[in-house]
Amino acid sequence: MTEDRILIIPEEVKAVGVDLDGTLLPESKVITERTRVTIEKLKKEGIIFFPVTGKSLSLTMKIFDGIDVPMVCLEGAYIRVKGKNIWNPDCFIDPEVARFIIDISDGIESFLISNDKVYIRGDVREKQYRHWACDLGGDISNCRMDNLTVLILLSMERDKLDSIRKQVCRNFSDRVVPFLTPVKYLERYYLTFRSPKTGKYKGAARLLAYYGYGLEDMLFIGDWRNDIPILKRVGFPVVMRNAEEKVAGYARAMTLYTNEEDGVSRFLEGFFSL
Repeated sequence: MTEDRILIIPEEVKAVGVDLDGTLLPESKVITERTRVTIEKLKKEGIIFFPVTGKSLSLTMKIFDGIDVPMVCLEGAYIRVKGKNIWNPDCFIDPEVARFIIDISDGIESFLISNDKVYIRGDVREKQYRHWACDLGGDISNCRMDNLTVLILLSMERDKLDSIRKQVCRNFSDRVVPFLTPVKYLERYYLTFRSPKTGKYKGAARLLAYYGYGLEDMLFIGDWRNDIPILKRVGFPVVMRNAEEKVAGYARAMTLYTNEEDGVSRFLEGFFSL
């Protein structure tokens, strides 16, 4: 656990942000009744609860059907706050960079998200993108490139994706951020590209500002390495029991239960004495 942060107490926490996959959501991807009750209890205590996710806004709203909460979506590019949906244009991928990536990866399965919709190229199956977005915009050729938040290439061959990653970095190292998965996910390696100005913590900071709060007033719960930047910046960072050891090193506390056991709700009930 990191030691360079002052530990805040429950009374100082004004907001709770949570990752979704591997954190709040079990494998079924359905919010449990216990979680719904916990969210309502937090709201009665005046504590803001919101998801912080890489998923599209439309998919996140579908997951939280019937639950009125603010949202940070698409890794901070899109927030929903006080009934308004707000883009951060700084989080869009440069169209020139996007076209370059698409051109040099011709023939490789890919999908991208633009204007909260997913567009695909090649034999991309629903299971490979459904955790990102639920609204389909069709073939990648139909996509406008001026509102693009994520571009993903998929392949069985990691070396092939790494070669593309290196080529993109040589040409646009300051205009796009790549991430190549170290292991296969759903039978493929994923090479993801985002704007360097995208970040969960940036989206959370924008949302909190509408309430007069900052990241120091926030408790965040996550489980995976893409949560590390926000875990490093919030007032009270928490990881799931099922988080990998590298991620756990950035937290002040760990849940006693996994995402399959209502770990988030159980932790929040104890932390806030709900």
